[in-house]
Amino acid sequence: MKKFALLGCLCALVLAGCTSSSTNPPDDVVSFLSKKIGTYILMQNTISSKTQAGTDTVLATYADSVVYSGDMLTNDSEGLSKTAAQYIAYINGAPTDTNAVSEGDGKVYWLFSLGTTVPGLGNLDFGTRWVLAADQKNGSWNAMKDTIAGIPVTYSGIPLTIDVYTNLDGNFVGKENLTINGATVETSHFRLTYTLNLGISASGLGTIPAAPIVMPIDIWFLKDVGVVKMVRGVSKLELGGLVGQTVYIPGAESVATKYFVP
Repeated sequence: MKKFALLGCLCALVLAGCTSSSTNPPDDVVSFLSKKIGTYILMQNTISSKTQAGTDTVLATYADSVVYSGDMLTNDSEGLSKTAAQYIAYINGAPTDTNAVSEGDGKVYWLFSLGTTVPGLGNLDFGTRWVLAADQKNGSWNAMKDTIAGIPVTYSGIPLTIDVYTNLDGNFVGKENLTINGATVETSHFRLTYTLNLGISASGLGTIPAAPIVMPIDIWFLKDVGVVKMVRGVSKLELGGLVGQTVYIPGAESVATKYFVP
């Protein structure tokens, strides 16, 4: 899946009808990932955020091609290994990102980047973990809990130390029909809610209060193809105390405009 750090819109793919709001798991277990090398998905992407006044703003739009290139054993930062489908994103023929996804027994695991890019703090890299992104046998689940302590960063020239407490909850939203390149297809919609609680301290300032960062991530899988839509909403970091500032974290939307299975 795309790194929106994240791994990465709304163009030819639109909702075409019938969205189920049930949280029950699907009745039939299918394979969401491609098994045919050369499968590709053309994606339209939009990166968006908010101004300090809270007004929506588009930061960038671009197209890429996501190609299934086969499976390989892939480790996360903790050394956990899974055999994973490799979906490589290309822009103008150049590879830009690789998304590793593992599937088995009705479950889909995503090699998830724990960090994110926060304006003013830069790219916060907390490593990767295998997380349960989709479960066809359960309506909801906890995908991950983790703690990373003592991360040094600099904000506006001020050295800070951050402790991060992460939580990732998942649920099945429902079956949805989407239109891709003029054809209606049935997809399965799952949602991950990623919460980061930050303990921030600075020499001379003490503890800086920070509200939890909540990042909703919605994923649509198409049988035997892969991810055909992903949306991560704009989120925010609210800093209290003497800092007293709200920092918006950009969101991203990726939507398939065409796909091909050999």
